[in-house]
Amino acid sequence: MAEPFEDDLALYRALAAGIDLVALDQALATLLARPAWQAAAACRHADPALFFPARGESTDAAKALCARCPVFDQCDHYAATIEGPLQGIWAGLSPRGRRRAARQAA
Repeated sequence: MAEPFEDDLALYRALAAGIDLVALDQALATLLARPAWQAAAACRHADPALFFPARGESTDAAKALCARCPVFDQCDHYAATIEGPLQGIWAGLSPRGRRRAARQAA
């Protein structure tokens, strides 16, 4: 762990470099709020565009990656239980597929 002076020096350097500390703080909060299982997800280093295709584009590559993911079950549970709309492909399902699965489960 860094000494307080080192943290202050890093903060000063960030300010001097023009880094947006509010945006940095928000990014860190988002990162820390992520479930731990996401670190082991097969999609972790994949191109995000695979999981957010434009209308009419294929989702096959994203679904294939999901099919062999070691944390598929955790992702599926997360996608099914998160509050609010969840965009993109999660656990091999599009938003429409998740809505269909939720209706069938009810």
